[in-house]
Amino acid sequence: MGTVFNHNRTYGVELEVNTSYGANTLADAINAEFTARGISAQCQVQSYNHRASSSWKIVSDATVRGWEVVSPILKGLEGKEEIDAVCAALRSLNVTTGVQTGMHVHHDARGLTAKQIGGTFGAYAAFQTLLNYGVSRSRRGREQGGYNTIANWNRITSNGSDNYNRNYTYGITADTTFRGPRADNASAFISSINRKIGMARECSISIGSSLSRHGTIEFRQHQGTTNATKVWTWVLITQSIIERQVQNRVSFPKPVYVEIANGKSVAKGDFIRFKRFIAISPRYNGGDTATTEPYVWAFKQLYKNIKKFARQDGITDTKDIGKNQSNHNYVRP
Repeated sequence: MGTVFNHNRTYGVELEVNTSYGANTLADAINAEFTARGISAQCQVQSYNHRASSSWKIVSDATVRGWEVVSPILKGLEGKEEIDAVCAALRSLNVTTGVQTGMHVHHDARGLTAKQIGGTFGAYAAFQTLLNYGVSRSRRGREQGGYNTIANWNRITSNGSDNYNRNYTYGITADTTFRGPRADNASAFISSINRKIGMARECSISIGSSLSRHGTIEFRQHQGTTNATKVWTWVLITQSIIERQVQNRVSFPKPVYVEIANGKSVAKGDFIRFKRFIAISPRYNGGDTATTEPYVWAFKQLYKNIKKFARQDGITDTKDIGKNQSNHNYVRP
């Protein structure tokens, strides 16, 4: 069965930007762009907070020389239209991004079982080396002087032996408490998976505080950007990882270096393995191109980035990515 775009799974984005403009100037530009495009959304300046807002908000961020632009809860292609407008407004002001800025994406995880959440983390970690080349060098892990720690497959899956079968599998309700015969609070699962992640709040994929606070999985690896194409690509790529575990049987893939160590021939390379794992081709879905098109488009954009960033590190053949890896660190140039 193929993995298709879920118009109903909500998401949100956080854009960290550098600028000398005040927050009101940014909000005014965004609201003007909304009006010009006939979009009913609004943007407000707010004091620093972690509350979900019904509007876009501009808040301070101590980690950047500027502001953080935070979306409300978005959904489907309507959310993309708002992202396009916000990015256009920010670019019109020539705001910048740098190595200390990031772009974070949240996806709704309420109703997912602990195994589906564990599978999402395991899959991201299995393809972490490949995904490292989908972003700039500054976002590839503290081991290389970057901002994030990276998702360690060995640790998250206990070297492939942990499928989260015994780990509070009753699911998470809208108020982030577990449903089922036991009244376990979500904090038990959060604590368990955070121990596996290590530096959970600053990992490339996290539920450090987002699951208990908002009921979301947070993807924190992408570099700061005001490019709407890059933002939307990352929303779709990260959503597809979750949807693969929700729409199909939960699966914990192995990194390519583990497959090779186990004697398996991996000729196609990690990108093809990743795309096949997600199963986004229309052939997996009875030839229905409409339901798979957003993910197919996103994977094309991701591949462009992978080729670009891998070439910067002297890798000319993307099939080589990950093959010389002996642990969870990405391939060194």
